[in-house]
Amino acid sequence: MRPLLLLVSGIWLMAAPVAALAQYTYTTNPDGVTCTITSYTGSSGTLTIPSTIDGLTVVAIGDSAFAGTAVIYGNLAINYPDSVLTSVVIPDTVTNIGQAAFDDCNNLTNIVVWGNLGSYAFGDCVSLATVTILGNATAINEFAFAECHNLIRISIPRGVTSIGPDAFSDCYALTCVTIPESVASIADGTFGGCTSLAGIAIPNSVTNIGQNAFIQCASLTNVIIPPSITSIGSRSFLGCSLLAGVYFAGNAPATNTAVFANSPTTVFYLPGTTGWSSTFDGVPTSSWLLPYPVMLGQSSGLSTGASGFGFTISWATNLPVVIQACTNLVRPVWSPVATNTLTAGFSPFTDPQWTNYPGRFYRLRSP
Repeated sequence: MRPLLLLVSGIWLMAAPVAALAQYTYTTNPDGVTCTITSYTGSSGTLTIPSTIDGLTVVAIGDSAFAGTAVIYGNLAINYPDSVLTSVVIPDTVTNIGQAAFDDCNNLTNIVVWGNLGSYAFGDCVSLATVTILGNATAINEFAFAECHNLIRISIPRGVTSIGPDAFSDCYALTCVTIPESVASIADGTFGGCTSLAGIAIPNSVTNIGQNAFIQCASLTNVIIPPSITSIGSRSFLGCSLLAGVYFAGNAPATNTAVFANSPTTVFYLPGTTGWSSTFDGVPTSSWLLPYPVMLGQSSGLSTGASGFGFTISWATNLPVVIQACTNLVRPVWSPVATNTLTAGFSPFTDPQWTNYPGRFYRLRSP
């Protein structure tokens, strides 16, 4: 279709081809000004979904709107994708992507999304290799990227607070994951079966690790567990055949059964933390020897109280540690506020002057 040229006040304007929007079906939402895309009938492999259709703002993609279909012959399932989609850019107006919206799009290799991801949103997109999740997303629901066998890396944006069960399960090629401080928990089976995942940084915002969270992650070699973790579900690290060390930065969390079953690991803990014995959930433990001092939270986090702002300093040695403070990180001038000598590897620190400053920052130095 040729674009339509319009003459307005002596100026020629080019109108968008109507057919470009005719490839989408949609429903008007109750507010009368937004819509939800319900299906796609086009044939383009590279697709940029519009932010408006017929004057309505596109805010959602409905359940199974772009999904492929699975045809069943007896006990045999054969996937036939509904389209030839290889790359999709979703506009920032879209705040929700429905359940199974792109499920079984076997040719899809690249996506850019803004909104929340529904259950199975991109499940079984076996060719999907690149995912960019941008600023509006707050939730990645269950099985959102399950069995995306070619997905290599994923960076979850700050603002996402919820990652559902099995969200990335059986992503065999996944090697790199970035989890922001906004995430509160790692749900059941989140990274189960990610056989190429060699390491992961769990942020201090996470308080629990669900059952089967890292089950059969056969390339996982080392994991650092932050002090915020209070519980670890059963079989979380079962079958991690290369897992040599799990390093706990806080007190021993509650565990269920067989957390490290069939994983040849040692649990390392910091001096001064509590709840440890010679074994932990059936695997041996050892003191974690650090080459430098670190700040630990008191109890489950940093403390503020009548005696001042405080934290616990840990180091697997009894050397003294200098605590320095500054009030401006742009042009910092660090000044010593205390020198603590560690006893049995740790020492508490409090700053009774902390309320005298609108903001105060701390660092540790060895003398």
